[in-house]
Amino acid sequence: MFDALATKRPYKEAWTDEKALAMLENESGKHFDPECVKAFFNRLDNIFQIRSDLKDD
Repeated sequence: MFDALATKRPYKEAWTDEKALAMLENESGKHFDPECVKAFFNRLDNIFQIRSDLKDD
């Protein structure tokens, strides 16, 4: 979900990381499993590194 929100698509502009992360946090326990959200946030540094390493030029 984070990638879909924070990446530009042909049909929408990218959300800022802050806005996408706030949405995930806000929807924890509602739309998203709280344990999955917690695990995602615990690995956020790795996620940002992977995104940087695999960025299209």
